Amino acid sequence: KPQENIELKSSCLPAKNIVKLSTKFTKASTLSFIASTIIVAFMVVLFGLCQLLMSFTGNDLLQSASGAYNNVYILQKGYYATSLTTVVSTDRMGIINSDDLNVLENTPNKSKMFLLYNMPIPLAKNSNDVGKGRPLDQISAYQEFYAKEAMGVLVCDEEYLARIYGDGVTPNIKWLANTQLPYGVYITDYMADCIVLHFSPELFDYTDRDNPYSKLVDWVANNSFRVNGVIDTGYKERYKDLIDAFANAYINPSREEIAKIYESDIYADFIEEARTSLNVAYATNEDFIDSVVMNRDGFGKKRSRLLCADFLDEEGNVLLSNTGNRSCSVASPYSNLSDGEMIIDFRLYNSLFNTELSPSDLSGFEETTITIEEFTPGRSPTDKPVLQKTFTVVGIDLLQSGASFEVTENDYKAFSQYDLFPYAVVFDQPTDIASLYKVGEPRAFYSTSPQFSAVYTVVRVMTMYKDLFFTIAVVLFVACLLILFNFGRKLVRGRVYEIGIIRALGGRKVEITKIFIMQLLFASLLICLLSVCGLFGISALANSILSLSLVKITKNAAFKGMTLLAANPVTFGVIIASVIVLTILSALIPLYMLSRIKPLNIIKAKE
Repeated sequence: KPQENIELKSSCLPAKNIVKLSTKFTKASTLSFIASTIIVAFMVVLFGLCQLLMSFTGNDLLQSASGAYNNVYILQKGYYATSLTTVVSTDRMGIINSDDLNVLENTPNKSKMFLLYNMPIPLAKNSNDVGKGRPLDQISAYQEFYAKEAMGVLVCDEEYLARIYGDGVTPNIKWLANTQLPYGVYITDYMADCIVLHFSPELFDYTDRDNPYSKLVDWVANNSFRVNGVIDTGYKERYKDLIDAFANAYINPSREEIAKIYESDIYADFIEEARTSLNVAYATNEDFIDSVVMNRDGFGKKRSRLLCADFLDEEGNVLLSNTGNRSCSVASPYSNLSDGEMIIDFRLYNSLFNTELSPSDLSGFEETTITIEEFTPGRSPTDKPVLQKTFTVVGIDLLQSGASFEVTENDYKAFSQYDLFPYAVVFDQPTDIASLYKVGEPRAFYSTSPQFSAVYTVVRVMTMYKDLFFTIAVVLFVACLLILFNFGRKLVRGRVYEIGIIRALGGRKVEITKIFIMQLLFASLLICLLSVCGLFGISALANSILSLSLVKITKNAAFKGMTLLAANPVTFGVIIASVIVLTILSALIPLYMLSRIKPLNIIKAKE
């Protein structure tokens, strides 16, 4: 009888039976399944939290913490006392140079930058700390509603001024001078009221309600620049309650009531607007500084102060040190001075060379060479001069101009830039404050916002520990993998006999593998669900704790309820992808163990 080829077909386990067996095996190890799932889900939640902490840049937080009125952000220049100092000193101003600006420009931030100069409008008599290089003490400056000193002059464009105090196209300037001078500035109505209150009441026209600031327009401020106009900011309407609160505190002084004022939200809003916009004068002429420099002292004799200078002889010996009461002016055209030459006042000459010159006796004068080194005010022993120029003294000032020495116009401008200098950068609608502060701090920039330092400390600490968060995330990933490995191993070991029976009845390895893979997939689905819910919960708890801590530290209710750690689709995608990867890796154990199982040996061992 001829042989017939008989096709042998292995039995195929239906999908329905695979699901039933998977469910049966899961029920048999319910306790282990639930425990492993919860533990892994908890670890995955912590893993997700680490992801949030690693992705935290703090930009939104710093944006809010900057307290910027109308989305204006200010970085002020300080200094480092020594090369080892890590905290920026703020008791005196630093001078912003071109290198500083280049660093700030080369950041991801997209923003216009404008310079704020130490040229304060005199709001009260003898109030010129900013002009002398000392930052405005904001704590004492606004103990009264109307400040006694202004922040300085911001050289900006009309678009910026129109955005913060206007309709976006035209600045809201209601009181304009007839002639717009290139060395003129615009002051706010708040500053105008400060001047009237503290400096000169007669500058307010009480008889003309439509034009009460007519006398202030064209007023010469500090003998340096004129008022081109007054900006209507509407501050009285915005801060009516605060003005009334201050008025009531003056009538019935009470520490408790005054404390309430300082801790109120409206006072915090006022401080932010005052320091960024309200207490600032504006110049929209891009050549404003040059115009002011060449129009000093009532636009007659030009004079520039030396804020802090050393005078050295030609051998480098110090003749006069750390002087801040000297000034230079532009020499008369008839003096025929060349750049690098000077005419010196006989009194300064006597101080430098121990002579006794007088207008009637110049016999002791000798033409000589001196070097002037200019420093920032409040210099420390390690400071380097910001300007160093060598001059030949070619004559004595017999006209007694009041200046310590006279030089050419070019040399005068060199000294003037360290008398009138930019000490802060104003950013218009910045997009990345974190990057600005990160590159600015090493160059001694700091934020003038009262709340910013505390918030930045939080951001910096979280940024510093990003490597730690990454390490923790890796450890958690490995721990989850080990737990799932162990779970898969227990699943196989606990069902060895059943596996042997199925194999003996013709069940294939791939079908048995599907049973255990399905268990792991079910576990991963449950882990994903618990992890997503858990991440929402733990991020909400973390946000609540952090925001309340910031409210307590900064005394600013604006941080209450703020979202600091935001779980985004990327975070959830990383979690789900991680769980899938863990499931695939953990399935390798069952696959390996199943490949080594021989059905006959399992059944014999059981018998």
